[in-house]
Amino acid sequence: MDEKTIAHHMRTLGCTREEAIALIQDDADVDRGIAKEWDLTPEQLKNQRKLANATTRKTSGTAKRTKKDNPTKQAVITTVAQALAGYDNVKVTNPERVVDFEIDGVRYSLTLTAHRK
Repeated sequence: MDEKTIAHHMRTLGCTREEAIALIQDDADVDRGIAKEWDLTPEQLKNQRKLANATTRKTSGTAKRTKKDNPTKQAVITTVAQALAGYDNVKVTNPERVVDFEIDGVRYSLTLTAHRK
């Protein structure tokens, strides 16, 4: 055993020489995987793993979100649909989002997106 390590443990931990030697020997045994009397029982290890994976927040299901109507988007889509009235098959698929229409046999859709602040 190294005298320098024993002196370091005695000084930093405030323990006797015998306690420092026992500490160093116990650390070496733990590093080698030798079981000690303070090790956890298999049941305690199982409980410890279970508690380590516990979450702090309980989930009580999914919350139902209600969609708010946006009259500004509805007005814009209505105006766009009226402007496209001269073309074929103009349909408002979603009153706040999509207008579908057809020009010369090619189908188009116009999607309105409101960006967040």
